[in-house]
Amino acid sequence: MLAGRLEEAHACAEQALARARGHQKRGCQAYALRLLGEIGARPDLPERERAAAPYRRALALTEERGIRPLQAHCHFGLGTLYAQEG
Repeated sequence: MLAGRLEEAHACAEQALARARGHQKRGCQAYALRLLGEIGARPDLPERERAAAPYRRALALTEERGIRPLQAHCHFGLGTLYAQEG
């Protein structure tokens, strides 16, 4: 993602999410969802409003699992997204 290869980053994040779901690793699912949110929240993408959904799903998983640092990152990402949208 940082190299600007967003399509590859999105595919890798989707694959990570699918594997985490397959192995019932809810914490890993939350990390993959956060990554999908970050990819979708890029200012150069036209459909940034869709980025909020993965952040919200990740937040639900972090609250359930008690992963507070990731929860904070998700809140920060949502806040940044909403600030960009006005």
